Amino acid sequence: MIPWQTWKGKKVLDESKVSFFETPHTAAAGAHAIAVLTEWNEFRNLNLSELRAVMNGEILLDERNIYDPAAAAAHGFHYIGRGRKVGRANLQP
Repeated sequence: MIPWQTWKGKKVLDESKVSFFETPHTAAAGAHAIAVLTEWNEFRNLNLSELRAVMNGEILLDERNIYDPAAAAAHGFHYIGRGRKVGRANLQP
């Protein structure tokens, strides 16, 4: 994982509009949904139970299809994968 303190993109982004976190769990704390936009091993190997436990919501948007939908559902997520059927997730009000 690239330490956020040294990430070069931080210099060009408006820090009043972008939040930087040291871990995925601190980023997910209190979140209603999370989106995984990379296939880095640090994200492939997340403990989904711990991640879900710090969230307020349950939506996991997996844009890289790095998680097994059944495993994500077993950890309490409404899983949405790119190009996959929505399955358990019911996003209609």
